Amino acid sequence: MANFKCEKCGSTLELNSHTMKFIDDDIIVAPEAMCCDDYMIEIKEKGGGFGGIIKRPGGTVSKKF
Repeated sequence: MANFKCEKCGSTLELNSHTMKFIDDDIIVAPEAMCCDDYMIEIKEKGGGFGGIIKRPGGTVSKKF
């Protein structure tokens, strides 16, 4: 799920799925999240993500490698 907010009017939108589109090779927008004839900005949630890999001394991930 992703939350979006309009910079002009302040309305919010919650989407279960959306596509990502690159504009000018550095700006990422969601075409489904449009308001006031402009793209809405995504609200980042804290605590999300996949976590990280814990490396052991010597650069190994586990004792198998």
